[in-house]
Amino acid sequence: MINWLHELPVVVGAALIILFFLVPTIIGVSLLQPIIVRLLRREKDPSLPVGYLLNAFTLYYAVLLALLSVAVFENYNKANDAVGREATAIVAFYRDLRGYPEPARSELIGLLQRYLDEEKLLFAVPWGPQGIYAKKELDSIDDMKGLKWRAYNVGTARIAELVGAQPVTIQAAELPQALATGVVNAFMTSGSTGYDSKAWETMTHFYDAQAWIPKNVTFVNAVAFNALDKAIQDAILTAAKTAETRGWKMAEEKNAWYLEQLKAKGMKVTPPSEQLKDGLQKVGDQLTADWIKKAGPDGQAIIEQYKKM
Repeated sequence: MINWLHELPVVVGAALIILFFLVPTIIGVSLLQPIIVRLLRREKDPSLPVGYLLNAFTLYYAVLLALLSVAVFENYNKANDAVGREATAIVAFYRDLRGYPEPARSELIGLLQRYLDEEKLLFAVPWGPQGIYAKKELDSIDDMKGLKWRAYNVGTARIAELVGAQPVTIQAAELPQALATGVVNAFMTSGSTGYDSKAWETMTHFYDAQAWIPKNVTFVNAVAFNALDKAIQDAILTAAKTAETRGWKMAEEKNAWYLEQLKAKGMKVTPPSEQLKDGLQKVGDQLTADWIKKAGPDGQAIIEQYKKM
């Protein structure tokens, strides 16, 4: 709304505030002072016009404060969405890069590290791969048009937009009720979330698309880490590597168990068809293009290097 104000130099911003707020106030007071004095002399109860005047000033500043609050809230939402998209993209790339051989892995992670600036990535532990729950067969993304699609962040809302579905904002805690009442009839999440929400009571199909794997990522401030003794740094890195290996192994085992439970409850658990997989790949390509626009040159370099592998 007024984002351009944040881009102005401090001196220019201060000058504008003085010009549009302080100067009009001084001029207004100078012009109104004789009029107010004459009015007060005529009034039997001077407190009445003074009260009106104070109410007018109060209303003015209340409206100004409301506009500023809206601007701050708008900027907060934009920043929050940007951080969410950025974190999701970073951990997705790290997930893919950890499987590449040296020296490519170190080079690409180095690009990521440079992009993260002063943050050092220690390790990432996955949640279950994301698949699609539906009440009907989905042979291609065309079958997803018009579905009431659960959206819990900007990314899933964007997916709904690209496949022609109707995004409905539902968080994990609200999912069982939303399924029971028919608020949503399709959604993308892990086997564990589907199991916890008893998806088999309303859904019939689970497509193990493995669209992405969310992560719990552990970072450390690079400046603080570099200030530690070498022995302590090595101990932290060794513990991080052990935790990552253990975490990935446990995640794979738990994911297999959850999918078996969905099958046992009567759901049809299958990989996506080639048509559906191709359609989802196009959606992923568009999401990648969206990310590159936000990430800039470093992000572009990561994608280009990734595609060469």
